[in-house]
Amino acid sequence: MSTERHIFASTALQVETGHSAPSLDFPRVHPIRLRLFKQTRVWYDDPADFTTDGEPTFVTEKGLLLGSCSSPTSIVREYLSSMGVPQQEHKVISSKIFARILFNVANNLPITVNILDITVVLLGAAQYHDIIDRVAIETILFVDEYRNRVNFIPASRSSIKSLKKTRLDSLEESVIRLIPSCAICLEDFAECTDQMVTTLPCKHQYHEGCIVQSLEISHLCPLCRYPMPIVETD
Repeated sequence: MSTERHIFASTALQVETGHSAPSLDFPRVHPIRLRLFKQTRVWYDDPADFTTDGEPTFVTEKGLLLGSCSSPTSIVREYLSSMGVPQQEHKVISSKIFARILFNVANNLPITVNILDITVVLLGAAQYHDIIDRVAIETILFVDEYRNRVNFIPASRSSIKSLKKTRLDSLEESVIRLIPSCAICLEDFAECTDQMVTTLPCKHQYHEGCIVQSLEISHLCPLCRYPMPIVETD
């Protein structure tokens, strides 16, 4: 009779994307990519004796900007939860992200966090704790140059300047209830009504400072991935 469990392995790395990123100083802002993959492995009588269902399958990806918010760890954990990563894995993954930031391994390069959810099927005498030790020493890279290049093309300056801006204190209460907080810094709009709100063509709203920094790195809406123009207009 087979026994099925899950192991999560992760790696935080910084990869050249082919596009120059703006000069950003932590704790102002640092771009993070969270990428989830899945794979099934069947183990037999030894930790080195296993088969797989093929290459890891890409499941989902989320991007965020980590900066001078009051609780960066909470933000990372909230994003991980939304991707289906179990709570017991959050501390390990968060520590890898903050280690990259702390030691400034590659200044100004986005941090890509690859997370591999391995479904473990035990059909032989291999011990689960030995399998965990083996997986722990793996380097989970999955570096996809094409996806990196697309995701971090900045929006054109002209398209950023043309975005609609509104004072928070002029927004109707019904609008604030519908979109209560900025999806980048997670601060409630109601708590900072003297700031400006910027609305993207997809109708998602952000603090002006937050979305401008985001679009200077990636031309995609952080929530729905709506593509902003990347070519300058006269």
